[in-house]
Amino acid sequence: MLEVKVEFLLKELARKLFLDKNVSLEDLARTTGLSVEFIKTTLEGLGVRTENNIVTEELPWLIIKSWMSNYDIASLALSSGWSTFEELCSRIAELNGFQVHRNYRFSLGGKRHEIDVLAYRENMLLAIDCKLWKRAPRSALKRAAQAQLARTSSLAKILSSGTPFPWRLANPTYIFPLVTNLYDTGAIIEEGVLIVGLREFKNILDNASYLALVDIGCKPLRIEPPGLL
Repeated sequence: MLEVKVEFLLKELARKLFLDKNVSLEDLARTTGLSVEFIKTTLEGLGVRTENNIVTEELPWLIIKSWMSNYDIASLALSSGWSTFEELCSRIAELNGFQVHRNYRFSLGGKRHEIDVLAYRENMLLAIDCKLWKRAPRSALKRAAQAQLARTSSLAKILSSGTPFPWRLANPTYIFPLVTNLYDTGAIIEEGVLIVGLREFKNILDNASYLALVDIGCKPLRIEPPGLL
């Protein structure tokens, strides 16, 4: 019963933080029917920041801290909207020592491309497509993998040509295309592209290295950037 109350509280807080960054404990008490003392004690136990009875935690961190305490991250992430799902993936990457750039746009051959999240560490560049899916047939996962592979191949071409980039990359650098979503599929490989549910995403990043990713079937694109900025 206690866990049900906490999940209800966290889902309502996630919804409110998405709509308004200033959420008071009193407001939460009114909409959930829970006491201010229960709310305050619960949030403190999760490490969620409050100040003067106002929740000061950012939404992505609320989701991550809830997840680390084994509460339903999928429902919380769905409450946060598309753009925040990308931010959530970015924060998870940052927690694992990656430099992150969101919504990277570039053009090649007159065609515009966008990659939701780029995450760079050492000689690895992860090109991440964030799908807010709870369910997806295998055919949809395969199409998403093919599309991300095409975008990543275009990215590799412009980086090999010396296009200015947010980071100075190692030489060589290995680019791994990746699709993340809310659907707990485990780690799936389609045409060398890693498709991973959000629950597994952090586990993959915890141990991410060139060899670890190749060992599970990922096929990186190798580039040798000529003096990128």
